[in-house]
Amino acid sequence: MATYGQTSEGFNDENTVIRGIVTPVARAALAAGIVARVANMPFRDGMSFVKGDILVEFDCTGVHAEQAAGAAIKRIARKNLENNEELARYNAIGKHEVILSRLELDRASAEYRAQKFSADECRLHAPFDGRIVKTYANEHEMPSLGDALLEIIDDSNPELELIVPSKWLKWLVVDTAFSFRIDETSKTHFARVTRIGAIVDPVSQTIKVHGLLEPSSEQVLIGMSGTAFFEQPVIHGELDGL
Repeated sequence: MATYGQTSEGFNDENTVIRGIVTPVARAALAAGIVARVANMPFRDGMSFVKGDILVEFDCTGVHAEQAAGAAIKRIARKNLENNEELARYNAIGKHEVILSRLELDRASAEYRAQKFSADECRLHAPFDGRIVKTYANEHEMPSLGDALLEIIDDSNPELELIVPSKWLKWLVVDTAFSFRIDETSKTHFARVTRIGAIVDPVSQTIKVHGLLEPSSEQVLIGMSGTAFFEQPVIHGELDGL
């Protein structure tokens, strides 16, 4: 049987103090999906946003014009196919013409989908609630395709990243409670293990562990570091030589 905390035998003598860092639950780097002038970037470094907010808006006058033209070409191709199918029923044209008109509609539809995809890239919406870490572009600039625009994080539920001895796997499990004292604030927070790494580093004999801070009114910023304190279970059978 395992017990946590102080027992009649006391704590075991393994180190239970581990350094850790506060990490975001999600992080993303948003890049330009089209080549167009940046019309609006309402959020700056450090500002908060909610899921669905427009983080970047491009001037897509030309893109929308191309999309409208593509929609018209698609309608023409569809009408041409319908007319040719009608003529084919009266043997006025051959099957070859019908096949060609169907292929023309397929091509027009594919081009329209590509134009619609470009139009969808005219506005970049926030994928989650979070904050701006860094902006890499400014309004009126025209970034190249794939250029970084923003780095964002979800800091609503900060996680902890720890590297612990792999021999702790004898007792460390998901939902194990521990405390975490943050260097920058000298405040201690309660936390629980949420994930345990998939592999052990054979050289250092360590494994990565993630934890989640319990809700608190104290401000915790991503990147803060601190010390995690665990209370290891004492296995009575092992102490008795069983």
